[in-house]
Amino acid sequence: MRMILATLLILQVSGFTAEWSRLRGPNGSGVAASAKPPLQLDPAKPTWKVPALTGHSSPVLWGNHLFLTGIEQSRLATYAHDKITGKRLWKRLAPVVELERVHEASSHAAPTPVVDEDRLYVYFGSYGLLCYDHAGKLLWQRQLPVPRTLYGTSSSPIAFGGLILLVLDDDHNLPDSRLSRSKILAVHKATGETAWETARPFHRSGWSTPVLWKQTDRTELVVLGNGALRGYALPSGREQWQVTGFSRETISAPIIGNDMVIASASRRGGGGNERIDPEPFWKSVIHFDANKDGKLQRQEMT
Repeated sequence: MRMILATLLILQVSGFTAEWSRLRGPNGSGVAASAKPPLQLDPAKPTWKVPALTGHSSPVLWGNHLFLTGIEQSRLATYAHDKITGKRLWKRLAPVVELERVHEASSHAAPTPVVDEDRLYVYFGSYGLLCYDHAGKLLWQRQLPVPRTLYGTSSSPIAFGGLILLVLDDDHNLPDSRLSRSKILAVHKATGETAWETARPFHRSGWSTPVLWKQTDRTELVVLGNGALRGYALPSGREQWQVTGFSRETISAPIIGNDMVIASASRRGGGGNERIDPEPFWKSVIHFDANKDGKLQRQEMT
């Protein structure tokens, strides 16, 4: 059973007041620019400490509400605590479903929710999307196909304007096809209805959460996936560019800084956009021509 402790101590003691609305905070950066966290924490004097459900999702904060997901007796759960006191405010269970297969080191509650001033948006790979208000009232729910992945679902939803964006990379093929059914799904915050979908037919299972790249004249959704980093125009979802050369297993999330996108994978994938032509074949074998007659004899090659 995990404990909610360190994150709350840092944010509360520091007086940090900005919202921490998604995985890794503002645009996934992991940076609280106005915060001044303490240099030392005394584990003997926590502000508060309460038991939490099993899971791998991170907490998100809005106002005095802290939201989290977990697993309770094979049920997918969403719950809220008071940030100041630690008191549990509510808990809601998703509909009963068969849970997806996950790696023993992972969890069925791995994706982190996203929250705004009105609603909390939760994604479970085993079920789909659920939307609650801050008091725990279910506003809408939408069951989605369960992705087939090597380790289990972990990519978290993010918000853009009136949309929730979700990367659904998947090892399942489209019907009667060798192409993947992977896609980006954009739904309307108010209803959960589809705004648009963009296919990612050459991508297989992935675990990275996307980020927004806000530039002078446009905003793009940057997605690290199986073998490639891709950028998509917003709000349309149209693909704009790609960078290949990443490995098959991509888990870490890209970050944005100094007008650059920085992305990494566990190793290089063995390719890239810039390729160096090999030297002509004759140059690679000319040193075997021992008698310099411009011909290669069998005895010169052995």
